[in-house]
Amino acid sequence: MVALAFGARFASRAKRLIVISAAHESDPIATALRHLQRRVVALASAAGRERDGLAIARGIAMTTYLTGRHFEERFSDYDRNDSRLVEDRIGTYLKTRGEQFADKWTPERYNALSLSLDLHQVRPEDITTPTTVIAVSGDRLVPIGQCRELARRLGGFSQLIELDSSLGHDAFLGDFSRIAPFINELLRLGTEALS
Repeated sequence: MVALAFGARFASRAKRLIVISAAHESDPIATALRHLQRRVVALASAAGRERDGLAIARGIAMTTYLTGRHFEERFSDYDRNDSRLVEDRIGTYLKTRGEQFADKWTPERYNALSLSLDLHQVRPEDITTPTTVIAVSGDRLVPIGQCRELARRLGGFSQLIELDSSLGHDAFLGDFSRIAPFINELLRLGTEALS
């Protein structure tokens, strides 16, 4: 999102943009989920339980970053008929991730970042810098159709790379074997163009 905003405002200052799991505007479902997460944080803050609110909001967010397939693979070794095991395994994972996050963030920082994602909007036609859009088919926050629209509407040369990853939106953080080769190639091309 930062690269898109930069490209729209300072086209002459970049030779190439690489946009990973981002689009020109927030998807309505992603906005709705973040709205509910901010409400959880506000409700918990009003009750004097800021940390709990942040932890729950982050746990909800974790379910949007990753795909159902990822959760299935992560928790495939337990008996799905045992509700205690399901609650313990998935619940502990989400609680732990949420609490780790809550130790480092404040409600104000969380809400500001969350709202900034919802308010992000650029006109793709204003971006004339050559842009590569990397989209992940399992991304629930930035659906692949939205990335296709972005690539189609860009005002300059565009390239769309579609990948599949069980990490969904978080593929850029953890699925290096799928994303890194494209980034390395694009950076190499940028260096060759400069020399």
